[in-house]
Amino acid sequence: MRSASLGLYNSHAYALVGAYELKDKSGNVVYRLVRIMNPHGSDGSYNGGWNDKDKRWTPEFKAQVPYADKDDGLTYMNIEDFVETWDSSYINNAHDDWVTSTHSVTNDKGSTLVIFENPIQQEVFVQIDFWPLRMFPYGCKNKETNGLMSVIDSNGNTLANTVH
Repeated sequence: MRSASLGLYNSHAYALVGAYELKDKSGNVVYRLVRIMNPHGSDGSYNGGWNDKDKRWTPEFKAQVPYADKDDGLTYMNIEDFVETWDSSYINNAHDDWVTSTHSVTNDKGSTLVIFENPIQQEVFVQIDFWPLRMFPYGCKNKETNGLMSVIDSNGNTLANTVH
């Protein structure tokens, strides 16, 4: 992962929020870009190609994408840099008609119960990642991260159990 040389934060999640083809005046595709977002709302110091200050941003290219030169957490990069920068990516396929509902309850011992309610018949996907202590930056975690995940249906039947 070469994120540090581009001014991106190492060991940090970014969201891929769009893909665009920039075309010349003849309609030929000349650049393929992805739009990435830092969920913390800051562009940081991204200095790779197609950052907000890149000289290649002509008025014609800016008109082809949702362009804004501000520190809003959103920036562009060419697809080749994207592929070379990240060693893994995950796809979340969300639909506008999906209904979501969650809430968390923490008991006196610090354990957290997260309840997902699914009030309508729909496909459900839940992924929970438990990271070991060595995966957290210094000072962000002070004990091993572990847990039990159970999937229980509305009738109280256990559908799955995993321990991490």
